[in-house]
Order: sequence, then structure tokens, then C-alpha cells
Amino acid sequence: RKTGNGGCLTSSGCPFSTDRNGVKKEYMTLLMRDQENVEKGEERGEERLATLILLLNEGNRSSDVIRVLQDKEYRQKLYVEYHLI
Repeated sequence: RKTGNGGCLTSSGCPFSTDRNGVKKEYMTLLMRDQENVEKGEERGEERLATLILLLNEGNRSSDVIRVLQDKEYRQKLYVEYHLI
């Protein structure tokens, strides 16, 4: 879609610089950072859940493992109980 103002969709000008191909560098950088943050958050969540499962297992609470995987509220309660959040 051509806009007539350097690729921006607004008439007020574009806050992003563009390279020779019209790719918005800052926008792409923000998208990459956002993706990195999502990946970091997913990794932290996986680590937290794995830690909780290990702690439950060590405490002979293996029956709670299935429940924390199925019940978000219970999982959050145990995160607090085990000082993981």
C-alpha cells in the first residue's frame, strides 16, 4: 500500500527511519526485542514450573503435580507457598 509519505500510514510524518528498501529499522528492532522478551518470559515460566514440580516431588506431594498442571489458580497458590514468585 503506497502512502506517499515515505511509507508511513499517517500524514504527520513517520517516527521511524527507513533504509534503501523502505524497511523500518527501529520498528524491526522493536519487534525483535519484543520477541526476545517473550522468549525470556517463556523460559522463566518453564523454569519456575520445573522448580515447583521438583519441590513437590521432594516433598512427597506427587499427587499435586498433575493438579498444578491443570489448575492455574492452584499453581499460583503453590508458587507463593514455595516463594517462587
